[in-house]
Amino acid sequence: MMSEKLNLMEPRRTACCTFDVQALSLDGNECCTFDVQALSLDGNQLAFIYTNAFHGISGLLSLALHNNNISFLGRGLFSNLNQLTTLLLQDNQLPRISPGTFDGLVSLTYIDLSKNQLSSESHSLPGAFLRRSTKLRHVYLDDNQLEKIDSCVLASQPSHTLTRTLSLLGNPVICDCSLRWILRLRCTSFWNSCYFYYLFSMLLFIF
Repeated sequence: MMSEKLNLMEPRRTACCTFDVQALSLDGNECCTFDVQALSLDGNQLAFIYTNAFHGISGLLSLALHNNNISFLGRGLFSNLNQLTTLLLQDNQLPRISPGTFDGLVSLTYIDLSKNQLSSESHSLPGAFLRRSTKLRHVYLDDNQLEKIDSCVLASQPSHTLTRTLSLLGNPVICDCSLRWILRLRCTSFWNSCYFYYLFSMLLFIF
């Protein structure tokens, strides 16, 4: 990691947060021989993450990358994190998500992409970009510039025992026939009905 070695032998310590981090690679660090389950790198000035940065910590369950300056995610960045359940990417500078970026996250249940630069005009979100995350329960896309949301944003065959949340609060979503797929969802609440909260440009779907 630049001229410094990142020491994660004691995961609870946060000494690494004192560095002005702009690029991250975990290659050659002793932490890679340990079973690290949670990694928090939030609140740095992290702008770039090497594609193989997390290849030595496949047992990771929670990854916090929020409140940084990340503007690009390599397609293979998360490819071996098949046990990851929580991914925090809010408060970054992401203009788009490349196809296949999250395909390796088969155990993911919670993802937050709020407060980035995602927009419908630039086709920021590819169709079915979370297609492999069949256990996903919570998706947060708040405070972006999304006018439309594809029906394939979530896996099409979720467990019917789960209630899922798709949050689009603070987006200029156009409420037209393109949102008909929301009405066709099979709801899993106790009353077998969907709850829609519309307030000006704010949308929250729980189904």
